Amino acid sequence: MVLANNKYRYIMSVLIILMIFGRNSWAEEDSLAKKYQNSLGSLISVNFEYNYLEDVGPDDNGTDHVFNLKPVYPVEGDGSNWPDHLGSDKCSLGPTAAVIAMPGKWLFAALTHNAWDIASDSDEPDVNQFMFQYFINYNFDNG
Repeated sequence: MVLANNKYRYIMSVLIILMIFGRNSWAEEDSLAKKYQNSLGSLISVNFEYNYLEDVGPDDNGTDHVFNLKPVYPVEGDGSNWPDHLGSDKCSLGPTAAVIAMPGKWLFAALTHNAWDIASDSDEPDVNQFMFQYFINYNFDNG
């Protein structure tokens, strides 16, 4: 048990050091935070997430340490390189709209899209796909 605790302390220490020394200058902090939160932007990022959970397991007396690594690499493509098992096998078209507001330390955004099939000889079902996603972020002082 002591060895496991030391392992987690080591991991957390390394992550804290990376966060401290891997930061851009303080003057660019606000700008970087806004770029990071803009899901339509082209910022490459690697998100670290650590969750400590108590009262888990069959007897509700265990703990769980969950570390998530979430790399984000935006890509632009023409859609011709998708595997065959993805997609509807129909040519689809539709409107997309994005709205972003960044007042002060807040970010409010919404993204919506609808697609309908417009041409295809395929026997696959008709396409009518709607997507809506919203974002709300607040930037705390010093971080």
